[in-house]
Amino acid sequence: MNSSVIGIDLGTTDSRIAICRNGAFQVLPSIPSFIAFRGDLSEPLFGDEAKKQVSMNPLCTVYQINRLFGKRFLDFGVKKDMNLWPFRFYSSVLDDNEPPVVDVGFDGESKSFSSVQIISFFLRNLKKIAEENFEIGGEEEYVDCVISVPSVFNDLQRRSLRYAAKLAGLNILRLLNETSAAAINYAVLKGIEQLDLNKLDDHQQLQKRQRIDGEEKIMVFDLGGGSLSVAIIRVKEEDNVKKLIVKSQAGYTHLGGKDVDDLIILHCLNKFSEKNQGIFRHTFTELDRKKDSAKHLASSLSRLRLECERAKIALSSRGQGEETIQVDSFHDTKNLVCTLSFNEFQYITRDLYTKCKTATVQCIKDANLKDAYSVDKVIALGRSTELPGIKHLLESMFSGIVKFQGTDAAVVRGAATQASLLSGNGMIHRVTKNSVLDVIPVDIAIELASGKKTLIKRNTTLPAQVDHLFTTSEEKQTTAVLRVYEKGWDQYYNFLGNFEISKIPPAKKGWPKMKATLMIDRDGILGGTAFDSLDPSTRSPIPVAFPDPFAYTPGYRAYKCSVTIEKGNLSTDDIEVLRQRNSADMY
Repeated sequence: MNSSVIGIDLGTTDSRIAICRNGAFQVLPSIPSFIAFRGDLSEPLFGDEAKKQVSMNPLCTVYQINRLFGKRFLDFGVKKDMNLWPFRFYSSVLDDNEPPVVDVGFDGESKSFSSVQIISFFLRNLKKIAEENFEIGGEEEYVDCVISVPSVFNDLQRRSLRYAAKLAGLNILRLLNETSAAAINYAVLKGIEQLDLNKLDDHQQLQKRQRIDGEEKIMVFDLGGGSLSVAIIRVKEEDNVKKLIVKSQAGYTHLGGKDVDDLIILHCLNKFSEKNQGIFRHTFTELDRKKDSAKHLASSLSRLRLECERAKIALSSRGQGEETIQVDSFHDTKNLVCTLSFNEFQYITRDLYTKCKTATVQCIKDANLKDAYSVDKVIALGRSTELPGIKHLLESMFSGIVKFQGTDAAVVRGAATQASLLSGNGMIHRVTKNSVLDVIPVDIAIELASGKKTLIKRNTTLPAQVDHLFTTSEEKQTTAVLRVYEKGWDQYYNFLGNFEISKIPPAKKGWPKMKATLMIDRDGILGGTAFDSLDPSTRSPIPVAFPDPFAYTPGYRAYKCSVTIEKGNLSTDDIEVLRQRNSADMY
């Protein structure tokens, strides 16, 4: 394994890179998660350079691309985001069940890229930045890494990130949940801090004094630019090893600062339309982005987004007053001028606060805690925790025990710590040993004639596996298919794929006795095997080959286990073709 490893926090708004070396951290300044394509350039622009030119090149500057990971074009979140995203994207084969691709002008022609490809470009750039800023010897390069992800990322989103990293020339040692990364930073790097009991009320003091010495139950509340992740984690020390045991997770993949900006934008557009007799009520879903007028409107909306973000930060900082949002020549030479008061700001974002409270209460319940008083400390991460409504929510629920870290590099430091340990260089770089037991954020279920049956429950410790016994239902049946789903705490089912058992010897119905084993690895990604339960000599599953989620294990009469992933996911051949293309012509 490569001795030079990096931790990556791939954020919706900003990304960070860090390494842990000789007991100290080197953390680079945050890099805006922007990538820009231009017809007169043969290489994209990244970070600040891409963000600065977004108003001049709005149709080909891509950002918040994480939100397209593992998504179909028909997904509600995608449809909602495309209303206010100026860059062009559409379904790759005119089928809404396919993942969207982004259409840009680049290197003198029009090109289409998937979200996986675009993230791979960005990751490759992060890899390059790390090699330019962190000293490594000889011709060595950074290949191994730990990448943090929102705790509520599902199987398809995690698998997509693995694809992107492979295309970028990176080897992921672990996909680490952001909440776990923050907990590592808190427990391992800073130690378990003692609270000042004088600052707590009588009930809280009793709770803390009854606490097992050296153990804490912490809540990590991470509200960033694109998602909310909440987790309850037990932190304790045994035999000089920091143990972090995740008890529960909750959150939303579409809830963050970007959504606040969108609400302010829609508020301004409605005000503009009212002042101009409904002259502007359409969104980008109704526009032909190839027309010249679309470029001007895209530029106007890009400038409006920056203004709304500025107003959000100003009102959050002051907690009162009002802000004037102005974009000159917004539409048909008309200026957009909108005044947003603090009370209006609080009102239009009220649903966000409600969702945050719902997720927090659910997380406490799932951890089998009596109430909020059972939590010893709350670590609040992400720029969006600076919103007044969020601060009030957390302080009212967890009075005196909330530590706001805002845009602190806690997540990327935790990822760098884990990267150093997993690389085998923890002792060399004096990294405190830690053990993280994470959980799966979703239920894994299969579809039966009687309905869906949950096989692996949400918040089960990873890695996990479960066996499902079944037989044939028809005479001389040669194949059997299990439809596999995942279900989040919001109770919605998401189809993952078909677990197909083939080459079943023809027999009377009910005679074959088969066992399918579904497995979730430490990264939260699904895999599996299958065999005839009458033949115990073949029950050792072979390793799951990347990126196929199910592997073939020879069983009685050579039963073959395979899977058909739902439309839109890359096959092994697709990955290899893209990898070769990237090697020959990176973009």
